[in-house]
Amino acid sequence: MISKRLNIIQIIWHDLGRHLSCYGAGSVNSPCIDRMASEGMLFENHFSTGPVCVPSRCSILTGRYPHAQELWRFNENEVTLPKVLCEAGYATYRFGFREEGEFFSLETDMDMDAIAKNLLGYQNTWEESCNSMQIAEKVCDFLNNDISSRPFYCCIEFSDVHRPNEVFVDEYTIEHTMIPKILPSLPDTYESLKDIAILEKRIGTADKAVGQILDCVRSLGLTSNALVILTTDHGVDLPRAKMTLYDAGIQAASIWWGPDFVPKNKRDCNLHSHMDIFPTIMDLLDIPIPGRIQGESFAPALLGIDYIPREFIFAERSWEAWDDPVRAIRTAKYKYIRNYCPDWPIPVPPEYAKKVGMKLIEERYGAPRPYEEFYDIEKDPYEIQNLASDPQYLKEKTILAEKMTDMLEKDNDPVLKLDSYLSYLKELKPGKWQKKGNCFSFNI
Repeated sequence: MISKRLNIIQIIWHDLGRHLSCYGAGSVNSPCIDRMASEGMLFENHFSTGPVCVPSRCSILTGRYPHAQELWRFNENEVTLPKVLCEAGYATYRFGFREEGEFFSLETDMDMDAIAKNLLGYQNTWEESCNSMQIAEKVCDFLNNDISSRPFYCCIEFSDVHRPNEVFVDEYTIEHTMIPKILPSLPDTYESLKDIAILEKRIGTADKAVGQILDCVRSLGLTSNALVILTTDHGVDLPRAKMTLYDAGIQAASIWWGPDFVPKNKRDCNLHSHMDIFPTIMDLLDIPIPGRIQGESFAPALLGIDYIPREFIFAERSWEAWDDPVRAIRTAKYKYIRNYCPDWPIPVPPEYAKKVGMKLIEERYGAPRPYEEFYDIEKDPYEIQNLASDPQYLKEKTILAEKMTDMLEKDNDPVLKLDSYLSYLKELKPGKWQKKGNCFSFNI
């Protein structure tokens, strides 16, 4: 739709969610990204396909649901965004974190550069530092000196917010830190507020790195042909967020900035998924969308063209750490969650639990989950009141439950055959919980 000469710069944070001031997230200070949002387009309801790192980033790379692709199992037949762009004549670069280092059953003697090129499609990888400011400096060096005559795709990965993220925060900062609105059950204690303050300080550092990259693009006059995309893999690493399929675990920032066709200071409220990034870029570059793609292009939203938005988003937990398989489907109004190993509490970040204390974690998060959860998102945006047994919502719950089952059967999702599915996993680990009679204790 635009031009095959459009350069793409994609910035992916780890564990950020939408914990940014431009998304109204409490006490966090992120002025550079606020400016990016005011100069570009912010998507209010963009969601990850999963609440942990590897599956969600693989969906960005493949445009497919985690259960429907095996990039993380080194399947070189998987079509990826960098591969397709290479075939279209793009030079592909990556700066920062190597996601393949966390892929399933990675052998230590494998050639990581070969994996990056042959499996993922990155022709060039720079990983000398995970520090966001150092990564930003290297990206700016690249933009100043190393750009070839070919258009480029540049993926930048910031892991600053990922635990362990310990930095010093003063008492004033802790005192003025706020509990995120989307997590009202989070303990309002000194230890909890200090943990959030550390998170927000690390966000502030990476925010400056984003600002440095945007300033470089601006100063080099690249804004006319460089599209900058900022997103994250999944929600923040706090209880009832990361590792869960509540909105706080799968919500993701999504801000698009740069060329003149991107609307300025516009917010889009339609549903979007990580799977949609791949086909949207293809649409903008007028490159055919591969047939395997399950995502839906939202390029019309960026171009000001009428289109039919997504009806729902789908998210899952499957084979990853502390596994207890879960699936969720969410419309603009309702959310349906199916827990395939019910009667266990939600996973809780162990580093956070150590800080606030086991007793408090057990009191707040030790209740077992039912097989089904259903929430009226419009009335209950923080997903507090489970309406799965409420007869007034039976029709709406049944519609989403049937839609979910149809999707899983269409993809032959292994979760439908639970016995073989569990053998397909490394090991079933329902968080760090241990059952004692009718109660649960958190064990680290």
